[in-house]
Amino acid sequence: MFIAMSDVQCRGARGGVKGGSKKTNVVGGTAEGVGGGEVAMENPPDFYRIMSLRLSRALSDIGVNSWMVRRRRRTFLMLEADNTINRKLQGHDVTIFYFGSQSEGTTTPGLNSDIDILFCYNDTNIMSSWSEWEAGRKNMLMVKEETCSPQHYLLQ
Repeated sequence: MFIAMSDVQCRGARGGVKGGSKKTNVVGGTAEGVGGGEVAMENPPDFYRIMSLRLSRALSDIGVNSWMVRRRRRTFLMLEADNTINRKLQGHDVTIFYFGSQSEGTTTPGLNSDIDILFCYNDTNIMSSWSEWEAGRKNMLMVKEETCSPQHYLLQ
């Protein structure tokens, strides 16, 4: 059985820049592309490389760089291991996972991004069919209904 928890509403967004060139036909200041005097304007080949370098420099200035990403990933992997071991010592058969921008190291100070935690209870068998039934364990059957979103199931 899986339980997902989130403690603070995320206020961040991620995006990316894709490479390539863009061609625009301009006639007399409009984008009609009809008649004489068409001029083809292309982004210089270095445009995306320069923008990437500027973005990388800006992110580094606010603390998002490869060193910090590695540090945060290591920290959250250690937290996962520590919390999983502590729960097992308390007698719970559970594995804990951290997800999201915090654990990926892609958040910035002051963004107040959330920490997503997944508790995986290993003592429960989640089955997609009755043939997967395991004796001596809690068994829950995944049931798909039309009222559920495509990625959701009901557990019986």
